[in-house]
Amino acid sequence: GRLAWELKERGLLAGIVTCGQAFGGDLEAVNLYSGLLAARHVLGARVIIAGQGPGNAGTGTDWGFSGLDQALIINAAAALEGEPVAIPRLGWGDPRPRHQGLSRQSAIALGKAALARAAVVLPTMGEERAAEIDRQVGEAGIAARHKVVTADGAPGLRLLAETGLGVTTMGRGPADEPEFFLAAAAAGRWAAQSL
Repeated sequence: GRLAWELKERGLLAGIVTCGQAFGGDLEAVNLYSGLLAARHVLGARVIIAGQGPGNAGTGTDWGFSGLDQALIINAAAALEGEPVAIPRLGWGDPRPRHQGLSRQSAIALGKAALARAAVVLPTMGEERAAEIDRQVGEAGIAARHKVVTADGAPGLRLLAETGLGVTTMGRGPADEPEFFLAAAAAGRWAAQSL
């Protein structure tokens, strides 16, 4: 919510489309599919950043978390003949074992629930952590279902620092949880270079 509007005010987003039970965007759509179509055809977007609305819910179980929406977004983008690009949730700052390295949530969303093929972008990172992520991606079945690619997210983190935007995940910023933010920046870079 707040971050999306701040990005738009700074000219970093062309517009915001809300859909389903979310409201208040520049455009409002009935569902995810019509929201993606509105972004493409009304706003003229060539790259669409799609995600669940503000707030996350989880039950600590494999299938009981709101981030599973990532699979729905991938499937919808593919159904509309788009090229889905997925950002895996990575990090080592969360003390819970299920969120060490590749989050169990990403393992389920990408390895089991996403039925369409996506480019899953991993950021360039240290050799030890990269090896751990590669292992987890393989064990989750992600490498068998998707195109796994690597991109450098560091330029995106530098740009983020220059903007002065305050971003966090679970209360941790880029200095505390760099891989989380590197993954997002790497996916953005990969998508832009793929145009």
